[in-house]
Amino acid sequence: MAWSSLDANAQIYTPDPLASGDYKDKEHPTQKPILLMEWCVVKTNGTVLDPFMGSGSTGVACAKLGRNFIGIEIHEPYFDIACKRIEKVYKQNDMFRAPPIIQKPQQVCFSLDGEPPV
Repeated sequence: MAWSSLDANAQIYTPDPLASGDYKDKEHPTQKPILLMEWCVVKTNGTVLDPFMGSGSTGVACAKLGRNFIGIEIHEPYFDIACKRIEKVYKQNDMFRAPPIIQKPQQVCFSLDGEPPV
């Protein structure tokens, strides 16, 4: 549960105990279940930004829901894992959604001296 200054009731995610999840094959120390990230994404509007993308669970959820997504990850191995996970979702056909226009993912350095951060 998270604290909020909004005057509204907290929302609690309760996973379905019978659902088979993707969580058993973790590729990142703080990887979130995709069902949890889908639950979060559907409560938002517009493009989803994940500034700490890790292995891309938020991006996978967005791809499954047909939502635009921008992910930022400083560690190249996790960036590569995220790209592969998201690409795998896009390769699956969904007869209820038009295929997305996919731009090739790229890892860009934003340091002042042009060198990748350590």
